[in-house]
Amino acid sequence: GNPVSAQDAMPVTRGLNYFLVDGAFQQLCESVMGPETYALARPHLAALGEVAGGELDALAHAADKNPPVLRSWDERGQRIDEVVFHPSYRRMEELAFGRFGLAALSHRPGVLGWPGPVPHVVKYGLTYLFGQSELGLLCPVNMTDAGARMLRHYGSAELQARYLPGLTATDMAALRQGTQWMTEKTGGSDVGAATTVAKRAADGLWRLWGDKWFCSNANADVAFTLARPEGAPDGTRGLAMFLVPKVLPDGRRNDLTVNRLKDKFGSRSMAGGEVTCAGAVAYSVGDLDRGFKQMMEMVNGSRLSNALRSSALI
Repeated sequence: GNPVSAQDAMPVTRGLNYFLVDGAFQQLCESVMGPETYALARPHLAALGEVAGGELDALAHAADKNPPVLRSWDERGQRIDEVVFHPSYRRMEELAFGRFGLAALSHRPGVLGWPGPVPHVVKYGLTYLFGQSELGLLCPVNMTDAGARMLRHYGSAELQARYLPGLTATDMAALRQGTQWMTEKTGGSDVGAATTVAKRAADGLWRLWGDKWFCSNANADVAFTLARPEGAPDGTRGLAMFLVPKVLPDGRRNDLTVNRLKDKFGSRSMAGGEVTCAGAVAYSVGDLDRGFKQMMEMVNGSRLSNALRSSALI
């Protein structure tokens, strides 16, 4: 057909600074953050606004066209369950977890040069800008952030020492991403119908048996999940929260199998999958009889993040 005239061409946002062009958002940030916090946050908001309208926008388009794939076996025939990402996604991880420290901001001082932990309102302001270009990666970011919060609130000193540094790292080599696995085929939104069982082994460790049907961030290093200890009551009252590492402290792979990745309509850049626990080593987090209530705190954090991402997408 005929070339589209300039006046009829679709408008594009590539090259815009998503923060500087949005006067209403600037006013909102100043209002809710207060003048002192806003003065500290503004350079970072402007920096992320520039990245979101430029490099991140281009990366997000590439990652969406090249979704992750599951490599179940290596060349020697050994099971590895490696999720392989396009380089564009790996670069987006560097921006989110590394340069802007979105998963670490709330947990320790010094990220972005901030004198203490960054206020949540600043973190969500940055997340809102990031989400205008890339939605999928913000799920792993939020899960890592929320997982660190669960550990800080409910984890033993030993678990915190072992896993918090990785969950709050901004160095990509040290980063350990988190996730939350609840949904099962039998349950769906009825979490109390979950059938995954936790059994105490002779060595004193918990081991999980069961399937998780929709596992966001299937490549995560640390999963927070629900399982029913043997003898516990039915329904949500009998569910306990567990931390399931992908790799055990001695370097061995845990007994987890990623059966396949989901073929999704949206958030295609992020790997969602189906996972089987076949005697996977797990560590209890908090009280065994309060697992569901503890997990709902993590869910509510996700709900807030989802609402923010939806606003950014709009």
